[in-house]
Amino acid sequence: MVKTRVYGQSSKLRKFYKKGFAAYFLIKINMVDKMEIRYKHNKTKDEAYKAIDGFLGKLEEEYKDLIEDYSGSWNSSKDIMDFSLSARGFKISGNVQLYDNLIVLEGKLPLLAKLYQGKIESMIKKTLKEILS
Repeated sequence: MVKTRVYGQSSKLRKFYKKGFAAYFLIKINMVDKMEIRYKHNKTKDEAYKAIDGFLGKLEEEYKDLIEDYSGSWNSSKDIMDFSLSARGFKISGNVQLYDNLIVLEGKLPLLAKLYQGKIESMIKKTLKEILS
């Protein structure tokens, strides 16, 4: 067990630090980092929408035990989708923008997930390549 000393603080605050709540509290406070992925493809906006929307339905069903509080909605022209979800305790939100020949995914990742950003990006690009080929 790691001992933490907090000088000049109340006994309640010392207990707070000793129990590790300080680290938990700091992680939970808006410590997020932005991620942007641009993926070029050879589909029209409508074809990309159909492929991605169908894939998201399968993904949600396949990983329903890992993904919680999923919310995703497309705008009326079906070229921007806002989404949010929780996975393994991490809250993730962002949007997907569809263009002819280009998809832009912008998201907010918790700071701890930043460690896996490279792996997340490569997995997303690989998946986009598979569903848009």
